[in-house]
Amino acid sequence: SIYEPPIQNSGFMGGKFLERQRVIKHNSPEGFGDWMTDQDLLIDLPGTVWINGYPFVLLETDKFTLRYVNKGNIDSFVNVDTIHAKLRNKFTGTKREILNVFRMLDEEKQGVVTLDDLVNVIRKFNFELDEDEMIALMAKWDQAKEGVINYERFVDTIF
Repeated sequence: SIYEPPIQNSGFMGGKFLERQRVIKHNSPEGFGDWMTDQDLLIDLPGTVWINGYPFVLLETDKFTLRYVNKGNIDSFVNVDTIHAKLRNKFTGTKREILNVFRMLDEEKQGVVTLDDLVNVIRKFNFELDEDEMIALMAKWDQAKEGVINYERFVDTIF
């Protein structure tokens, strides 16, 4: 389905434009059209897609679509270095405090914490990461897939 949000005083009505159905590709010979596929919508943004003779300008996409297009691989739209930079900017001057919190959570004194602990520490310092960013961080820092990260190396890298 195609839904266009209403924009007040734009001169265009919003709402549902098209129900889910097969659509003939733009500029196909009448009666002999090829059907559009998901590949016809995979264009560089911003870009224009023609549906039933109407142009639709695609400006952005949501994360569900990005995951679908990339077959679940979030590396193409989540950059761990960017996440590190955001954390570094937010946590300036709090390295000792963050390490102390991690050490308190590390009851067995092994130098590692779980993903839940990482999320809780980041949220404790009023910093929000979305689910994809948290998964990317854990994938970067838990390459052995053990479900834990070495928090001292993590903090040293961030700061």
